[in-house]
Amino acid sequence: MTPFFPREFIARRAAEHGIKLDQLLSGDRHMDIVMARRDIASELRGRGMTYARIGELLNKHHSSIIHMVRRAV
Repeated sequence: MTPFFPREFIARRAAEHGIKLDQLLSGDRHMDIVMARRDIASELRGRGMTYARIGELLNKHHSSIIHMVRRAV
């Protein structure tokens, strides 16, 4: 099984969305950035990562991550 490195995954997915990593990790609320953040949070949750850990990686509170993931469904 290939090891999973969440920080590299996040950087790669941000680039695929056409967004710089620092924009993704900022408090910016432009729709394209919010949508990318939501997609990435959902993918990480789908890999079994906890809300708290996703929040640490994306510089968001875990409750914000819960809200993002629920909105993505």
